[in-house]
Amino acid sequence: MKELNLPEYSFRIIERDGKRMILDTLRRKYVRLTPEEWVRQNFVQYLIQEGHYPPGLIGIEVPAPFNRLKKRVDILVHDRMGKPVMIVECKSYNLPLDEPVFEQIATYNMKYNV
Repeated sequence: MKELNLPEYSFRIIERDGKRMILDTLRRKYVRLTPEEWVRQNFVQYLIQEGHYPPGLIGIEVPAPFNRLKKRVDILVHDRMGKPVMIVECKSYNLPLDEPVFEQIATYNMKYNV
């Protein structure tokens, strides 16, 4: 996978049924290794190792229903009281961060108000 603008972390990567899988330590399961998942797993490690956020306060693909739409926040970080304090939207390293991405995060923020 592509090198990111983050410190380098080590991951457990396997091949299953011809597809590369990466261990998501927070969800305790292997998930398909896509470019977006690579960004997500690296940023989770950044939050834990550099930001010193406890893993138990980090949610992955947290449901965020909005106007009958079933949306999911890529990463939602809570404080020790359980209040959301950070929304992280992960995109593949080869996708631009354009207006629709910012609108997506703004929609999530309407629910979580971080």
